[in-house]
Amino acid sequence: MAKAPAASVSPPPPRLFTPEPVDYGEPVAEPAAAPGPRRRWPVIAVVSLVVVLAVAGAAAVLLRDGDRSPADDAGEPAPSTAARTFPEPPIPLVSDTELVFTDVLADGDLTVKHWLRTEEPVDRLELSAPGDGMTSAEVTDVVVAADGVAVASADVVAASGWAGPLPATSDVYVSYRLSGVLQLSDSAQGRGLATTTALVADVGRPMVARTQSFTGASVLTLACLPPGDQAMPTPCGSSKGDTWTVVSEGDAVADSVIAQVDLGAGQ
Repeated sequence: MAKAPAASVSPPPPRLFTPEPVDYGEPVAEPAAAPGPRRRWPVIAVVSLVVVLAVAGAAAVLLRDGDRSPADDAGEPAPSTAARTFPEPPIPLVSDTELVFTDVLADGDLTVKHWLRTEEPVDRLELSAPGDGMTSAEVTDVVVAADGVAVASADVVAASGWAGPLPATSDVYVSYRLSGVLQLSDSAQGRGLATTTALVADVGRPMVARTQSFTGASVLTLACLPPGDQAMPTPCGSSKGDTWTVVSEGDAVADSVIAQVDLGAGQ
């Protein structure tokens, strides 16, 4: 069998051009785009907010500090700055002693100034009539002070007395006016007997000594009435110039001092 003639293969067409490598050089970084106005607003807003908050915080601190006192910084109540308005006792007092000044007025009323000095602080004062009380007497113009500063007052006090709290103190002062305590004599004009010349001031501690001085109208005699239902008045006290004074100590502290006075002699 005869072989078929081999097919002829046509050669490839010629290329139009031959590509050659191109040298582009080193890569060039793309320049960063400049931030536009839109990118600046967030920064400005943050800065403005910080400034506003700082100003507000400073204002709050100033307002708070303006309302603070030195005691706020210390964490303790501010100490009292009240000035002493009542005098110190005219003579020095040792602990647990008392001093009473009774001034006999021309109309027969008595004004009383009473100082008490205690070894330990006290926080209460009770005023009461000595002995059987004052059935016809009136107590007015009462002022109570602790450390020289008034802490209580009353225009009128009942015959049963007065009681009230005190700030803790070792220096108590009370003053008042007694009316209706002078029994005038029927036989001697201007003379009378003051059966109550001061109230009993009780601060919850026994007093070891008590001094009572009388000024004003002329005092003729004094008699001390010791505590007790069966006690009898006994002469006491001494005079120096126009002042009579009674000093008693310990168990001999008088419950009441009775004074015979001459109102005319004191004018």
